[in-house]
Amino acid sequence: MATAICSKCGTRNLADQEECRRCHEPLIPAVADTGETIRGTPTSALLGNRWTVVGPMPGASNPNLLLGHDPSTNTRVVIKTLSDEGTSDGALRLRFVKDTRGLAALNHRNLAPILDVVETGERPAYIMARAEGSSLQKLVEQRGRLPVAIVIELAAQALDALGHMHEHGVIHRQVSSANLLIARGPGASPKVTLVGYNVAGTAHVAVLDAAGRGTLVGMRVNSGAGEAARSPYGAPELMHGVSSAQSDIFALGVCIVEAILGELPRALVKAPASFSLRETAASASLAELTPALCEVLESMLSVNPTKRPASAEEALSALERAQQGAPWAQMMRVGAGTFFRGSQPDHPHARDEEFPMSMVHVDTFFIDRTAVTALQFQAYLDASGLTPPQGWAEHNDVALRPLHPVVFVTWHEAQAYAKWAGKRLATEAEWEKSARGSDGRIYPWGGEDPGEEHAWFGGKDGPTDVGQYPQGQSPFGLLDMAGNAFEWVDDWFDRGSYKGSAQPNPKGPASGTKKVLRGGSFVHTAFALRCATRGRYAPDERRANHSFRCVWVMPG
Repeated sequence: MATAICSKCGTRNLADQEECRRCHEPLIPAVADTGETIRGTPTSALLGNRWTVVGPMPGASNPNLLLGHDPSTNTRVVIKTLSDEGTSDGALRLRFVKDTRGLAALNHRNLAPILDVVETGERPAYIMARAEGSSLQKLVEQRGRLPVAIVIELAAQALDALGHMHEHGVIHRQVSSANLLIARGPGASPKVTLVGYNVAGTAHVAVLDAAGRGTLVGMRVNSGAGEAARSPYGAPELMHGVSSAQSDIFALGVCIVEAILGELPRALVKAPASFSLRETAASASLAELTPALCEVLESMLSVNPTKRPASAEEALSALERAQQGAPWAQMMRVGAGTFFRGSQPDHPHARDEEFPMSMVHVDTFFIDRTAVTALQFQAYLDASGLTPPQGWAEHNDVALRPLHPVVFVTWHEAQAYAKWAGKRLATEAEWEKSARGSDGRIYPWGGEDPGEEHAWFGGKDGPTDVGQYPQGQSPFGLLDMAGNAFEWVDDWFDRGSYKGSAQPNPKGPASGTKKVLRGGSFVHTAFALRCATRGRYAPDERRANHSFRCVWVMPG
């Protein structure tokens, strides 16, 4: 029976399988030496005395993009060949080789490396490592809009890569959500890889179809009528054959907006000069799109290149500054690793349900820096067309106290908000690691008994604005992990769930009668502010001191 060996993990599969049974890598059998020619290149030929052509790149619309194979390492690679028009144009052929040499000199963790430049033969080509991950475009299609803080995290990696390119005099010219690959890096941390480089300049039609239309650096061109329609990612100046670092910044700005909104706004596609992100954010009920952040993104999307950030580094700094003023809109990264869960038996306030203390591993995740605010929850109600539950407005005055933690919410309502926001509730383990770090501290700030400088607690009349106690922040920079509002987590409560071996990424029992809350609140004493304290209530109960915060993890 014919078999195929997976080039990624080495597993033997049946030859007629479409993907590897173990790692799900697409299985594309190597093309035999049959004399077949693909894009002018015989499958029997060795490009650059090393690389073979397997076939068209799966899922790619560009006919110049091929799947290749390196027999010396038994790995798949990407082969990008020069277009038909470029092959017959001596100047473009030289430009292609020059541009690809420039790409080959780049070395950055967020750029797919160029492995080789093949200059000889009928059709020049470059060989690129096959990057892991799915595109940002697919991620948005599958999961809808992404949390603003996560989009900024991904954009930071892309801007770092673009900055490296620009420092070396290379312009990408084809930044798009399809060319930003997102993969699970070490410890499940998201890793961005920028692919899809455009080479050989900006003023030629790369591929013509039967109707005489072609792609001109991301623009659809009708050669007969002389009319052009700009790609939604293409900066306006590209229509005039002009490109710069600011052109890439414009394109990435479009990607950011697309990921935050879950779609490309029609107004941005049709008329970028009149597009208002502030108005779009208001109509979409996105509280995290603050005026400061909208201002930065609108500058990136300016039709005038001189009004955009002068560099990728400047754009990143502006995005980070815009986020700093709104801690309730931020998410903090908690890296993969172990932490001490539970309490030592000799601690005077410890309960049996907190024993034994053990080391627990948790993969990378991102968690809201503060509890969800009344403003954010009201935005969810507005966007979902929901009426606030009876009694909710008595405890949540959005007009006067928009930055108080939302309270008087059930576990079910917290879960529904998290799903709407593209997130989920934290597990007990994720919450506790976020609060205490890896050193087993008693409180988020350390071992010192709680004081008025650390948290809002001790019989207060109600909650206060989130983020008011920076001296009480956790090792990961989270605020209000002790006091202000008790926080729902995802787990069912089980008094004996800590007993037995600690599994990685524990999720608690499969069922129960009560859900866990963590962190204490404005009415609690110091006892409840300990990182290990475990509260519990029925998931349909609501209290004036119950709130929540959310997490986001890179999909597998």
